[in-house]
Amino acid sequence: FLIPYFLALFLLGLPLFVLELGLGQMYRQGTLGIWNRMGMPRFRGVGAAATLCTWLICLYYNVIIAWTLYYFGRTIGAAVSSGTLPWADMGAGRNRQCPKSLLIVPEDLAGSPWLIDGSTGLFNASHTADFWCPATGIPMSADEAPEGFVAITPAPASCPGESAVHFWHHQALQQSSGMDVLGGIHWHLWI
Repeated sequence: FLIPYFLALFLLGLPLFVLELGLGQMYRQGTLGIWNRMGMPRFRGVGAAATLCTWLICLYYNVIIAWTLYYFGRTIGAAVSSGTLPWADMGAGRNRQCPKSLLIVPEDLAGSPWLIDGSTGLFNASHTADFWCPATGIPMSADEAPEGFVAITPAPASCPGESAVHFWHHQALQQSSGMDVLGGIHWHLWI
């Protein structure tokens, strides 16, 4: 991805940007009037297209900046006022459960009380080398367990990653259930 991006940036983006700035300064015109001054009035559509593209990109980036400012504002405001992040209390126990993990462990280790920490629901890091993983990817089902191994599915007591995603989708974005439900104006982002 980065190779074509930088090629396009250096071979197209920067030369066209410098050309547009140079012509604008030389003729003292904007993207629409410059074509009349150059004696090519038929190319005014190019200037109009450039202006329209700039306007659409500004709309898109303003939304991203609003999301970022809202996220930082909520985070800093919560950290100053209460000392906890706004999504810290969105874990399990709030009518939602953390997703279960699929671990494939040796049969003799599966019943060990030291494999899973009872207070956190996470596996003991000293047993990391004992887990089985496929050659590529991660195990997706218990059927993948080879002979001598068994699948267990512990559920963590807290899931901060899931909580942050829930906060982002349901509070920051206020994401609707589908494209047919438009929702409304998000005043917390508008202001």
